[in-house]
Amino acid sequence: MIPLLIVALGAGLGVGGVLLLRQHTAGTLPAPRTATAARTPAALGTAGIYSRLAPTIVDVTATLRYDGETAAGTGFVVDARDALVLTNNHVIRDATAVTVRLASSGRTYQARIVGADAGADIAVLKLQGAAGLTAAPLGDYAAVTVGTQVLAIGNQVGHNGPPTAAS
Repeated sequence: MIPLLIVALGAGLGVGGVLLLRQHTAGTLPAPRTATAARTPAALGTAGIYSRLAPTIVDVTATLRYDGETAAGTGFVVDARDALVLTNNHVIRDATAVTVRLASSGRTYQARIVGADAGADIAVLKLQGAAGLTAAPLGDYAAVTVGTQVLAIGNQVGHNGPPTAAS
């Protein structure tokens, strides 16, 4: 099950880790959760997309095997019920411990690596004892073509601050 999840989430991170900014036809986006979410990504704009995703964004800090060094990066909650987070493999590779902090609330959790794909540079983490999380709504990766506008949201250069957005 985990390899299938990694493949599915890899496709999501490869294209769903960035949000589509073009118009979608009805039925290609997850069901809206609020009136604001009912608008298409193009109508939301950078600020709207950022505010919609803010509760799902996490800072990932990994303690590495060598010399007590750490690596830092960003991820997002992809499954609220099972407390699963998608991040980059290069952040957690060779980690002896992983800590995840919700960027919106500051809550911190220990995480367990449940899967990784070095070639796709993705990893799935399971947060220990997490509840009340919000999962990121993922776009339709099949609709992405060359030239599709995207928006990447993350922790710029691993500086554990508020996430930034780049399009």
